[in-house]
Amino acid sequence: MSVREQIFIRTDRKPAEIAGVIATLVNGRTEVSNDDTWLLVSIGTLLPDSDLRSAEFGGPVLPYVADPPFQPGEFEATDAYNVEVRLWLAGARNEALEAAAADQIFAVVARMEVAAVQVRRDDKLIRAVLPGRAPYDFPAGTLIYETDRDRWNGYVLEA
Repeated sequence: MSVREQIFIRTDRKPAEIAGVIATLVNGRTEVSNDDTWLLVSIGTLLPDSDLRSAEFGGPVLPYVADPPFQPGEFEATDAYNVEVRLWLAGARNEALEAAAADQIFAVVARMEVAAVQVRRDDKLIRAVLPGRAPYDFPAGTLIYETDRDRWNGYVLEA
């Protein structure tokens, strides 16, 4: 399974605690596997009109440490965040459904008063939120790479 949806969060909380808070807010659950905490929720809970109501959506909630830059001074939009929520649809492949479900998870994260960014397909910035501010939707085609920094509109934390 490849990860197609990610949410990166900056917080003082542990990944397991973040998973638990999100699970409570979306009527989901957490499970521990190989010392990682997983967030799991029925697609039908997130998207009641879905044809795949019984399918599960979620993934591991992990500590995140950015890869070192290829060149000094280089950075990506996810570098300053320390928790990663990996999300995908189990047992089916439906990118539109995954995107809609990830949007619902991000809406919950946005209410947690943390800094967060939503990334699709590893490098497309979808939206961000900062404590005390409304979520911001990035213009279509905005990437996580510093070359798009002017499109981040001050919503991306920088290390």
